[in-house]
Amino acid sequence: MLTLEVHTRTIGSLKAQDPEHLTLNVLEERLTVAELIQRIVAEGIREETMQRMKSMPHIQDGQPQQEASKRGYLSEEEIAAQVQSGMIRLPGQNDISVPDTKTQIQKTLRAFQNGTYLVLIDNKRIKTLDEEISFTPTTSIQFVRLAPLAGG
Repeated sequence: MLTLEVHTRTIGSLKAQDPEHLTLNVLEERLTVAELIQRIVAEGIREETMQRMKSMPHIQDGQPQQEASKRGYLSEEEIAAQVQSGMIRLPGQNDISVPDTKTQIQKTLRAFQNGTYLVLIDNKRIKTLDEEISFTPTTSIQFVRLAPLAGG
């Protein structure tokens, strides 16, 4: 099994943040670009969901706020417990919305085909989804999203 580090960044957006990265474990030494994109999008959604769950102590502890939801308000104890997490949520506002993985994969594949989402392997731009990539422990993987400039 190979462990690959994938760097992602957005260019052209005022909201662009520092490059992010995620770790992807692959059993195969060769994948097509389409397969790589599918796995990276799915892993990104999984990691984002885990981060959201960590910020919601009642989900993390497995204690849904059913009683508070029935009452329509939080008790002083519930507020104090939520203060520790840095965020207070009213009953019914605690759901974690998870993007549909299939939809996000299709959007990303379309963006790649339209040229607004680039894949660079060892600093070489990959141009087709069916191109097969051989991975080594030192393979450099970068995903770059191009955002339109304001007013452009």
